[in-house]
Amino acid sequence: MIHLLTDFISRMISPKEAHERYESALIKRRNKRFLRKILIVISSFILMMFCISAISAMQETQNIIIARKSIAIGEKITSSHVQSITVPKHEVFQQVLRSYSSDLNLTALCNIKSGMPILTNEISKSPNIPKGYTTIDVTLSSANQALKPGENISIAFAKSPIDINNTNKDNHKEIENNNSQTTSEKRANFTVLRDVLVIKTPDSKHIATLAMRANDALELLNAQSNTPTGAIIAIKQ
Repeated sequence: MIHLLTDFISRMISPKEAHERYESALIKRRNKRFLRKILIVISSFILMMFCISAISAMQETQNIIIARKSIAIGEKITSSHVQSITVPKHEVFQQVLRSYSSDLNLTALCNIKSGMPILTNEISKSPNIPKGYTTIDVTLSSANQALKPGENISIAFAKSPIDINNTNKDNHKEIENNNSQTTSEKRANFTVLRDVLVIKTPDSKHIATLAMRANDALELLNAQSNTPTGAIIAIKQ
C-alpha cells in the first residue's frame, strides 16, 4: 500500500511543470495558426497573379485588315478596299493580313466579301513586268480560277481566216519549192504563245490582264480583231 502511494505521488506533476507544458502547447498552436495564415497569403497572391495574367492576355489586342467593300477575284486591292480594326489577340487571326501598304501591289485571288478579314492566302503580290513585255486585257474562254499573278502560262487561240489562208499559201509555195510536207505547226489553224505572265487573274467576266512580248501581243490583238468570237484558252505550264 505504501509502495503504491509513493508511486502515485512520484507520478504527480508539479504546477510549474504543468504550466510549462501548457505554454509549450500554446506556442505550438500559435505557430500552426501563423503558418496556416502564411500559406493562405501565399496562395492568395499566386491566385491573384494568375488572374491578372489571364485578364491581361484577354485584354491584349492586335490590328487586322478587313475588306471595307467587296473585292472581286483578280481585282487590285487599294486603300479604298481595306480597313484596319482592333481585335483581341488570338490564334484564330494568325493567317489574317496585319497591315496594308499600296507599295505591296496586292491582288485578290478569290472573291472577298465586305467586312470579312483578308487572309494571306487570299491575296498575292502583283508581279513586275519584264523588259520588252507589254500588258493587254484578254477575255479567256477557259478562265482557270487556279491562275495566280506572276505565274507563267501559255495562250492558245484560233487563227483568223486571213492568217489561215496566208499560211496555206506559204505552205503551198514551200511544198513546190522544197517538195516536202509541211510541219503540223504550219498546218495548224491555231497559235500557241508561250512565256505569258499573269498580271491580273480572270474576273467574273473571264477578263485577265496578261503580259507578253510585244510581237506576241500584236499577233493576239490582230487575231481578236479579225475574229472577235475566236476562243482564247489559258494553258498552265
